[in-house]
This record gives sequence, C-alpha cells and structure tokens, in this order.
Amino acid sequence: MQRTMPALPAEVLLLIARHIAPWDLIHFARAIPGMEQLYKPKYWLLIKDEKDLENTVLHVATRDGLIDIVESLLCKDFDLAVRNNQGYTALHYACENGQ
Repeated sequence: MQRTMPALPAEVLLLIARHIAPWDLIHFARAIPGMEQLYKPKYWLLIKDEKDLENTVLHVATRDGLIDIVESLLCKDFDLAVRNNQGYTALHYACENGQ
C-alpha cells in the first residue's frame, strides 16, 4: 500500500509562497491541485519582487504576459485597483504591453 504525505492547507502553502519570487509563486500555485477552488486573494496581495515594488501577482502576471494567470485572477474577483509603490495598477502594465 502506498502511503501519502498529509497535505498542508492551501493557506499555509500560500503564506510560505509570499516569501519567494513572483515567478516561482505563480509556478507554485499551478502545482497545487485544486488551487482554483481554494484560492484566497488576501494571501496573494503584496509579494516580494525583484525591484521591491510591492506588486501583486496580478501585476506580475500582467507585466509578464501570463494571460492564463491573469484570466484566472480576474475570474476570482481580484481587486484591479491595487497599486504598487509606483502607483501602477495591473491595467497600467497591460496597456504598456499592448494586452
């Protein structure tokens, strides 16, 4: 009989994930089965990024052209009005990148 490791609650995994790079965070989220059902936006708001801009995952996904992540976040009623340290919203990044 195969033993399985007990799963950590999604909230714990996301709290851990807040301390890794945005790109890694996005891949981390994709690796969690059922994340679309367990998604908690409050854990994804401000994350560390390479320039310490306090971007959200939506900022990073929009800036980097990760359309599937953007669509997923928008389906979860992610707050589009959140601004980073420079006053940018995700919409600013989308417009800059022609999305």
